[in-house]
Amino acid sequence: MRQVGRSKARPPAAVPSAEAFRLAAVHQATGQALAALPTTGIRKGIYRFASHAEMNRHTDEALAHAIALNVRRLKTKRTPRDKDRLDREILERALSELKKSK
Repeated sequence: MRQVGRSKARPPAAVPSAEAFRLAAVHQATGQALAALPTTGIRKGIYRFASHAEMNRHTDEALAHAIALNVRRLKTKRTPRDKDRLDREILERALSELKKSK
């Protein structure tokens, strides 16, 4: 296997840091939000980007758009169930974390 760059993967810690827990919570909330959607928001096709930053920006925008559509769908339901309320809270939290990270 070919290695590019000098960074080394750190072994898992016995006790995860607070930052690791925060990132895991954001990751889990985003996964739960996307599980309710039939798409990730990225249309089929071949994409060519000039840089990794441009690709990451495109991916983040598509993800935020998909989450926003899901939040909008949950807000427009006439009779929300308990599960829908929880889904909405998770989606809004994930969306706010995405906005904070930018």
